[in-house]
Amino acid sequence: MHKKFEVEVRTRKPFPFLDIYGLKKFFKLGLSIFSVGFSLNAHAMLIEWGGTFRSEWINVGSTSLGSPKNDKSYILNGFLLRPKIVASDGFEVLGELNLLPNSDYAEAQTGALLGQAPSQSRAVDGGTQGSSDITVRQLYLSHSQEYASLIVGRAPVEFGLGMTHNPGTGSFDHFGDTLDQISYKFLVNNWSFTPMIGKRKKLNPGTGGEASELNFVLDYKSPETKSEFGVFQQTRKASLSVNDAPAYNVTTQPNGYGKVGDNHTRDGEWSTTSTSFYLTRGFESWSIQLEAGFEAGDVGVTNTTTQEKVTLGGFGLLLNLDFGKPASTSLWNVKMGYASGDDPSTTKYEGFAYDKNLDVALLMFNHPLGQYDVLRSGVKRTPKSGNPTVLANEVALDDESITNAIFISPTWTKILSEKWRLSNRLTWAQLAVDPNPTNKVSKDLGFEYDVGFHYSPKKEILWSTELAFLLPGSAFAGGSAGYEKAFTYGLMSRFSISF
Repeated sequence: MHKKFEVEVRTRKPFPFLDIYGLKKFFKLGLSIFSVGFSLNAHAMLIEWGGTFRSEWINVGSTSLGSPKNDKSYILNGFLLRPKIVASDGFEVLGELNLLPNSDYAEAQTGALLGQAPSQSRAVDGGTQGSSDITVRQLYLSHSQEYASLIVGRAPVEFGLGMTHNPGTGSFDHFGDTLDQISYKFLVNNWSFTPMIGKRKKLNPGTGGEASELNFVLDYKSPETKSEFGVFQQTRKASLSVNDAPAYNVTTQPNGYGKVGDNHTRDGEWSTTSTSFYLTRGFESWSIQLEAGFEAGDVGVTNTTTQEKVTLGGFGLLLNLDFGKPASTSLWNVKMGYASGDDPSTTKYEGFAYDKNLDVALLMFNHPLGQYDVLRSGVKRTPKSGNPTVLANEVALDDESITNAIFISPTWTKILSEKWRLSNRLTWAQLAVDPNPTNKVSKDLGFEYDVGFHYSPKKEILWSTELAFLLPGSAFAGGSAGYEKAFTYGLMSRFSISF
C-alpha cells in the first residue's frame, strides 16, 4: 500500500504596482514560463510512500534441547520504507530502504535487536542511543507497456510458492530475494515470458571478476479457471576471483561443501543451474498448489584427497492444499514437502534447502536447535560470504531452513469474528538422510504443536501471539553420541502495521 503526496501550486494577483509601470503583461509571460517549468518538475517529483513497521518479541525456552538450555529472548524492531516515484507515464522508480538493519544479517530485513546499534555511547552512563545506517535493499526503474514491461536495477525476485525464489513480502518475513538485473517481460494473453540478466557481484569495470545470472521465466495464469503454471530456469556463473563457496575443511571450515573428513580447496569457477516448476488449480471450496525445484552443476571446489569435483544434486517438493469456501469460518491448510539431504560420506552435495521465509512451524526448521547440525544446514546458514562459522543457536535469529527432511503440517484456522482468528498447527517431520552414518542417527525429528491468536482491526494492522510446543525426536540425540533431546517451547508476540 502506498500513500500519495501531491504538491498543489496556487497563485494570486501579484504585485499590483506593476500595473502602474505597464509591466503586468511581461510579468504574466515570465510567470507562465516559470509555471510550465515548475509543473514539469512537480510532475517528476510525484512520490508515493509505502512501508511496513513491525515489532516482535521472541522467547525460546531452550535452543540446545539439553543442559545448559541456552535459551534466548529478544525484541526485534524493523522498518522498511518503500518510495515510488512516478517519473512519467509508464515510468516509475521504486525502492525499499531498510531503516533498522541488523549487523549479523546485513543483507536481510530482520530488523535490529532492541538495544542494538552499530555505534553506541557507553552502556552504563551514556545518554544517547546508538545510531543505525540505512541500507538500500531495492532500487529499480520499471517501465510498463500494454504487452510488455521492463525492469532495470536492484529488484525483487519471486516465483510460485516461494520455495526457491521468495521476495519476502509477508508481514513478518525476515529475508527477501533481490537481484541487480535487466529483465523484460513479454505478455501475450494469459502467458508471459521473461528473460533476465543479473549480476550478483562485480569487482571492477573489467570483463572478469563477476558473478552473473541468466534466467528465463515462463508463466501462465487463467483467472477464469483459477489455474497457474510456471517454469523458472536459473543459470549462475562466478569466476574464481569472486567464487566464495565455502570449501569443507576438517579444522577450519566445518560448514562447507564436500565430504566430511576430507579437506577441500576452492580452485575453480562456480557454474550451476536451478530449475523450478509451479502448478496451481483452484476450485469452489479447495485449491492445490505444487512446486518442485532441482539443482545441478559445479561449485568450483575440489576434494584434495580424491581430486573429485564437488557438484550439486539436490531437489525439493512442496505441496500446499487449502480447504474452505471464502465465506466459511473454518479453514484448513495442509503443507507437505520433501527436501533432499546431503550425504556426508560423498563429495557431491545432495542437499536442497527451502527459502528461509517458508516456515511450517514456529521452532522446527525456523530456529536452529539441538547440540549438533542435525539437518546439515550449516552451509546454507553461513550468514556472511566465506564465513567459516555460523552463529550459535542461542544468538542466531530464525535463519534455519527446511532441508534434509520429510514433513507434513496441517493447520486449522477458526474465524472467531471479523477481527479475531484462532490457528492450530501440528507438524511432524523426519530426516531424509542420516547426517552421521558412523553414529547411526535415527530419522525421527519429532512433533510440534503451535497455537495462535491473531487480531487485525484493519487490513493494514496485524497482531499475532503464538505459543509453540516441541517434542524433539530421536534424531536430535545423534545416535551413539547420546545428546539430550528435552522438550522445549517458544512464545512469540508480533505486531505489524503497513501503509
